[in-house]
Parts: sequence; C-alpha cells; structure tokens
Amino acid sequence: MTSDLKSGNCYNMSGNIKYLFTGASGFVGRQLWSTGLFPEARWLCRTARSKELPYTFIPEYSLSYLEPYLRQADVVVHLAAVTRDSRWPILNSGNVILTQNLADWVKKVNPGIRLIFMSSDLAGCSRFPYGRSKLLAENYLSQAGIDSVSLRVGMIAGKQIPGLSSKLSTLKSLSSLIAVPIFGNGRFMIHPLWIYDLAKVIVRLGERRGVINDRNVWSSSGEEVLYKDLIDFWRHKNSKFSICVPLPISWLLALGNFVRQFDPATTLPVDFLESVLRPAKDPPPDIFDHLQLTRAPWRTFADKI
Repeated sequence: MTSDLKSGNCYNMSGNIKYLFTGASGFVGRQLWSTGLFPEARWLCRTARSKELPYTFIPEYSLSYLEPYLRQADVVVHLAAVTRDSRWPILNSGNVILTQNLADWVKKVNPGIRLIFMSSDLAGCSRFPYGRSKLLAENYLSQAGIDSVSLRVGMIAGKQIPGLSSKLSTLKSLSSLIAVPIFGNGRFMIHPLWIYDLAKVIVRLGERRGVINDRNVWSSSGEEVLYKDLIDFWRHKNSKFSICVPLPISWLLALGNFVRQFDPATTLPVDFLESVLRPAKDPPPDIFDHLQLTRAPWRTFADKI
C-alpha cells in the first residue's frame, strides 16, 4: 500500500505488473510518476525533462526502438500524443498513425499486453481536428483484435510541477487576479480528474488484463462542478479582494482562432471553449462505475493543484 499524505487516501500499488508508459515526460506522465504507484514501470519519452527522473529517452517511437520494451511489458499506457496543434497532418501522424502502429506492434511482439490508450473527452466532438484524431485512434483499437482500453479524460488535476501546467492550473492562476475572467456566465460543468483517481483506474485495469468486457471506450471524468463554483472556491482561498469579469466565449473563440492562423500550436484552449458552447452528446459508459471505484470529491484536491 501507498498513500497520498495530503489527502489521507490509500491505494494498492501495481505490484509486480510491468507497466510501460509512452510520452512519459508530458504533464500526465509526470503526474502519474509522482503518485509512486508504478514501481515496476518503464517511462519512455522523446523529450528529456530531468536527469533525476527514471525516464528512458528514445529518439523515435518505432518498432526497432520499442520492441525490447514491448517484449517485457504487461501493460502499455499510451500517453504520447500531439495535443497543442491544429494541423491535420501533424495530428494524424502523432495521434492516429502512431496509435495504429503501436497496436500492430503489440499484436506482433507481445499479444498478451493490455494497451491502455489515453484518449480525450474531445473525441466526442469530432468536428475538432484534435478530437477527430482521438476518435479515429479509438475506432482502430476497437477493431484491432488486441486487449485494448480507451480512456477519455479531460482536465487532469495534479500537484504543481515546475515547468509544466494544465488547463486547470491555468484557470487557478487566473482566479488569483484582481479582475478574474469568467468565461460566459460561468454556469457550465467541468469534470476535473484527480491524478490519483486516474492512477487507480490504470492499476485496476492492469490487474484485470485479459478481461474481455473491459475492452471498450470509457468516460474517465472526475466529479462535476460548476466552473464558477470552482473559480469562487479558489478566489476565497486567495483571501484577497477580487472581482469577476464576464468574458463572452465567442470573443475568446474569435481571438483563439485568429491566433491559431499564425500559430497552429497555440496554447489558447480553443477546443475547450468550443466544447463548452457545444458539448458532446452521448458520452461512453463510466469507467469508475464499471470498475466499482470511487472518485475524490473536487474540494479535496482543488487547493493542491
């Protein structure tokens, strides 16, 4: 057993299951590593972050480089992806073709692997290029004939890591301003997912590798909260005077789309804003219900982000 000392929650560690993480140097990979729940894992990345972390740098995701790691793995958690770009050739290469190749390599090298694909809740909004790339990858995995699980995640809530941030930590930083921007009327739901909850899901799925009815696309969201309620929670924690300034989402979208014409990899959350205006319909079944796991209430981790 290990524990999150700040919350008092205890979780089962992954034991002797050998996990292989791709894209491990990104925000989600660093957060999962920090949980300490994967002691037997190998962490692959193409971007060196810190010599203090047990990451293995590889120049490319190809069969020649991945084969020795795939032969030794029980579970592959595929995090590697293009997230901040709107150009379809780049999204298709980084999100669709790479995932298809990985599934084919797993089938060839080690068919007993469980492949956990980190998808996005924007896959339900296939009108966005990024969402469409994730949806196509999900569809390929569902027909690949391997033990695969696709997890649609949205906003990941994790502890602060120098040099890395998420949409949620950006929103928290905005809440500390004297004039706090409120998108639209602020009365829309978001579903921040605590990193320990995501780690619990991965551990449980690893323990259940080979279980047929796990092979699906699953919603992997945290407890829902009104955007304005979350902002107000952080504002009160700041204990200083501030005022809320409504910003029409249509204005921000216009700005984001204008900037994206010159910088296709802009960090402005254009897809997120569009999904607020036109949320996806018919979400897939919930992984927490399926695995009989509980979520952390958002108030228990909102101040740790």
